[in-house]
Amino acid sequence: MARIEQKPGKVSFGQAVSDFFKGYVDFKGRTTRAGFWWALLMYLLVHISFLIIFLIFLFSSNASSIASNNVEQFFLNTMLGTGLLGLIYMLFVLGTILPMLTLTVRRYRDAGMTGSGIVLLLIAGYLLPRGGNGNTIISLVSYALMVFEFILAVLPTDTLFARSTDNDVKKFFLRVKP
Repeated sequence: MARIEQKPGKVSFGQAVSDFFKGYVDFKGRTTRAGFWWALLMYLLVHISFLIIFLIFLFSSNASSIASNNVEQFFLNTMLGTGLLGLIYMLFVLGTILPMLTLTVRRYRDAGMTGSGIVLLLIAGYLLPRGGNGNTIISLVSYALMVFEFILAVLPTDTLFARSTDNDVKKFFLRVKP
C-alpha cells in the first residue's frame, strides 16, 4: 500500500491507473479530479472490453455449433466459454470494490470533506435505494444525493472548507481552514 497524494495538474492516465491499484487501501490520501476520472475511464474501458469479448465469444462459438446443427455443442460452448469469462469478470469486479471505494474517499477528501462526513455520505448512499422504489420523497433524496456526489467528483482541489468560526455541522462535513 502506498500513500496517494496527487497534485492538481500533475496526474496522467498512467499515473492515475497506477495510483488506483497502489492505493487500494489508502483512505487518507488525496485524488485529484484528473486522477479520479482517469481511473474511472480505465474501469469503464475494462468493463466494455469484457462485454465485447463476451459477445464475440458468444457469437463466434455458437455460430459454428448452430451451422453444424449440434445443439449439445452449442450449449456446451455457451456454458463453458461464458462461464469462464463470467468468473474472470466477477473476480475483477470483486477485486476492484475496495480500490473504487478508496478512490472515491480520496476524491471527496481532496474536494474538502472530512472523514466523518464522507462516512455519513457513503452510508446514506448505500442505504438509500437508487430510484426510491416508488416513494417520491426517497426518490428525490436519492437523486439529490447522486447529484451531490457527482458535484463532489468534479470540484477542484480544496474547494469546500469550513472556517474555525463556522457552526459545528459545517465543520463536521468540511475540513477546517484557518
